[in-house]
Amino acid sequence: MEVENGVVTLTGTVDNLKAKRAAEQDAKNTVGVWRVKNLLKVRPAKPLADDKIAQNVKSAFLRDPVVDSYQIDAKARAGVITLTGTVDSFYEKAQAEDVASRANGVVTVRNNLAVSYPSLVYYYEPYSNYTPFYSYWDAYHPYHYSIRSSTSDAEINDDIHDEMWWSPFVSNDEVTVKVENGVATLTGTVDSWSEYRAATENAYEGGAWSVINNLKVK
Repeated sequence: MEVENGVVTLTGTVDNLKAKRAAEQDAKNTVGVWRVKNLLKVRPAKPLADDKIAQNVKSAFLRDPVVDSYQIDAKARAGVITLTGTVDSFYEKAQAEDVASRANGVVTVRNNLAVSYPSLVYYYEPYSNYTPFYSYWDAYHPYHYSIRSSTSDAEINDDIHDEMWWSPFVSNDEVTVKVENGVATLTGTVDSWSEYRAATENAYEGGAWSVINNLKVK
């Protein structure tokens, strides 16, 4: 790894896609890092035939308590796994991609899963056992299952501040919260990308039905 002006460049090889993503996440979670260039190459210790890679992914799905009940097809070509099928929410879609990334021989994942209920979303807890915790998850609405309530903006604002006050991961003094029509906008500065994500989680825990995170990472 090389670091210049807060930009980390990762080079080298790892055994699987999960390791590549984990290395990038670790770098992003480091105070002082504002950008990561992930140039790591996935090179499995032992090359596998495509049909064997696909079987590894399907077997991994059957062992996962989140996606085991879904009919997900996995096809491999030169180590690239393509997922097709239908799941209920973006949570399961992201989980399926995360599970596939751990399978031996997988170099990259093309996630073409369809979502039956796009409005069905979940709060995700990065410290639980089964939830994806990688940058690609940000695109999949990683938040709690919620139905928009009649709670006022002022109440939501207060609840978000309370969540941040008690959070061991967020410095409440440098984060400003504004809530309008249930949408929380976060501004200010944080020390790391992990604090950036934790602030978003706190906003959803406080009752926001949508969050716009404009926080800057120092």
